[in-house]
Amino acid sequence: MKRVFNKFLIQPKIVLSIFLLTSLIVLISALLEYNQSKKEINKLMENQSHTLLDAILISSNDAIKSYNLIKSEINQRLLNNAIFIKYLYENNLLTNSKLTQIAKENELFRINVFSKNGSRLFSSHPLSKFEQTFQNKSKEILKEIFNGEVDTLQIGIKESQLSNSYRYVVAVAAKDRSAIVINIDANKLVELRKESGFGPLLKKFTQNKNIIYLIFQNENGIIAASGNFKDLDDLNSSSFLQKSFNEEKFYSRIFETDSISVFESVNALIINNSKLGIIRLGLSTEPLDQIAQKIINRTIIQSIFLLVFGVITFSFLFIRQNYDSLSKKFRSIETYFKNIFDNVSDSIILFSNKLNIEAVNNSALELFNSKDKYELELNFNSFFVDLIKIDFTILEKEISINDQTKFLLISKTIFNDEAISNKFIFVIKDITHQKIIEKQNIRNQQLSALSDLSSSVAHEIRNPLNAIATITQQIGKDFTVNENENEFKQLTKIVYKEVKRINSIIESFLKFARPLPINTESFSLKEFFMQLKLQYQNIFNEKNILFNIQLNKDTQVKWDKFQIKQVFINLIENSIDAVNNNGTISVFAHEIDNKIEIKFSDTGKGIQEDILDKIFNIYFTTKNNGNGLGLSIVQKIINEHNGLINVTSKINNGTTFTLILPKVVEVKNV
Repeated sequence: MKRVFNKFLIQPKIVLSIFLLTSLIVLISALLEYNQSKKEINKLMENQSHTLLDAILISSNDAIKSYNLIKSEINQRLLNNAIFIKYLYENNLLTNSKLTQIAKENELFRINVFSKNGSRLFSSHPLSKFEQTFQNKSKEILKEIFNGEVDTLQIGIKESQLSNSYRYVVAVAAKDRSAIVINIDANKLVELRKESGFGPLLKKFTQNKNIIYLIFQNENGIIAASGNFKDLDDLNSSSFLQKSFNEEKFYSRIFETDSISVFESVNALIINNSKLGIIRLGLSTEPLDQIAQKIINRTIIQSIFLLVFGVITFSFLFIRQNYDSLSKKFRSIETYFKNIFDNVSDSIILFSNKLNIEAVNNSALELFNSKDKYELELNFNSFFVDLIKIDFTILEKEISINDQTKFLLISKTIFNDEAISNKFIFVIKDITHQKIIEKQNIRNQQLSALSDLSSSVAHEIRNPLNAIATITQQIGKDFTVNENENEFKQLTKIVYKEVKRINSIIESFLKFARPLPINTESFSLKEFFMQLKLQYQNIFNEKNILFNIQLNKDTQVKWDKFQIKQVFINLIENSIDAVNNNGTISVFAHEIDNKIEIKFSDTGKGIQEDILDKIFNIYFTTKNNGNGLGLSIVQKIINEHNGLINVTSKINNGTTFTLILPKVVEVKNV
């Protein structure tokens, strides 16, 4: 197979075919590169034109806003002076000389006060021909103040009739609807308006030779323009322009006009939320054509170079083809198996003959709570070395990892490497959860069998016991003895009392044997534990016990609250007995995949290992006054809630009960 593969790769026809195919690919690539470059240049020009147009819009907006701001400042200054003069006038403190002084100090051109009928009452300057004309027209100009329609009138810029200059005029109403009129020299303001207008602004931008035209137009036609803009469509007839104007977005196009190719970008001009029209920027496409020609030339040169380079280097590349192909396949296979190795659910650890870890997958690091193989080797190397020394194929092993007992099913394989012999592979499966389920199933079976037996035996014993109790009571009443009568009566009472005690034990059997109906309700887990804490707070304070609750969030659960409360009451009372004084009882709860895991721990005396598996058995107790039903009932309630319970303990190091319950319990019994 290998010879056939190599023969196929080095055939001359194959070499020639590949070379021709490569040449064709180079040619196609060159064409594609040309088209792609052209698109990218067009896109770049579109972005640049949009940027330039955006700068024009911003400059226009800023210029108008700056002009309006200056105009507003001047207007406010004049109004402030007018209000001050109004105060003097209404308090009979105003004179012509006073007005002259105010005009001089505040650089005001003229100040006049007119009566309601239009006659001048006060003035900062002698009456000029213009002011005579203004006075004659004052009734018309100031009629809104005289008629009481407004209190402030911004007359604005007026051209002087005496000289080639401009004035900015405002008026303020005073008492008896008289008017205070102030004006200043507005020549600089007019010059500013001329300099910041659209015409000069557009002309500045079109000084660039690549800008054909720059136009501001609206529905009525062109408002301001600069450059060569003959035979351009208007806003009303062009769907392209209408689209940009209506959507207020940048749009671009290339079209021919006067035998010139134009790249045009357009956008709406909006000032103070008002659409004034549209700005059109026409750019020459000559730079595009020049760049495109350069791209063609460069592409041709590159293609020729690539073909020549291909002829020279193809043989060398072809010689390496086998090696590269095999290397690639090897890496592919290596990557494939590495992915399998890293993502397999079982833990896999490879040891060298020097008893060092050579490889470890993610599952193993997670199982042994290690960041990398070095930390794993540091903490658990002795454990694995012991396993290497033992002769086995499959072994079940118990180990403590971070103070948690784990049950592991370990498979060991020995294989020989070509260079180094005796390498060891451990495949490890964490069967802790299965062990817990297995133990709980055994306990459940035992409890179920004992429950059935208890129920059966209790019913069988109960009737004879009732008969004995009745007969004993009757004998004590109806019969007398000739000797030891008091002793006889005491004995009958003892018999009756013991029968009642046996009957009480049978009642306990029957209560335990009956199924526990589940009545679920939704409640807050945090509130539930806080209520338990409050219930036992006096005992905790009395014995100096710290009750610590840690929940990652306030989870809502749906359980039988009464029965679950029985569970934790049993666990709390057992922990109180275990820690005695100055201890800690902790509750840790968090949600995992719609299940709630609760760890109930104490720092008490712990439980001996030889009785740890017996604590859930019915009637098993280590307490002098215990009845042995507490943890059996706990086991039964957790089982009825489709949950699991497990216990770990160390002497003088505390006990931890781990409960896993579904967040929402489905009711099985009705």
